Amino acid sequence: MDRNQKVRELANLLYSNVCAGDLERIRTTGALTPTNSLRHRATRDRLRFARDLEGRWFTFQLVQDAVRFLLSDFQLEIPSTTPGFSEENWVSQSSTRLLHLLQRSRRTVAGDAMDTAETQLLDEMEDGLHY
Repeated sequence: MDRNQKVRELANLLYSNVCAGDLERIRTTGALTPTNSLRHRATRDRLRFARDLEGRWFTFQLVQDAVRFLLSDFQLEIPSTTPGFSEENWVSQSSTRLLHLLQRSRRTVAGDAMDTAETQLLDEMEDGLHY
């Protein structure tokens, strides 16, 4: 898959998973994700697709191009009436936030912290030696 196909595929995934249900919120707030943290279920659920992608998908330039593609081809509306608004600055900031969340989302899988090995029994004599 070449780079342009990756940009289009990432933009399609972002639109269908992140933007499609929240166009009004994006239009009023200008934020692509509900929050800038994976601590919130809404953000985690929207970025769950990142776990299934293999290879180098989440570089700044690729995410930035996908966000630009969202603005141009999907006619994503953002609030541009704010004084001092710069579309390029918005793309850069949104891409940085989105990249951070996508990279974190890819690493964070529920249950990864727990292993399936049995718990080792603690020897009382050994425990007493450490104190």
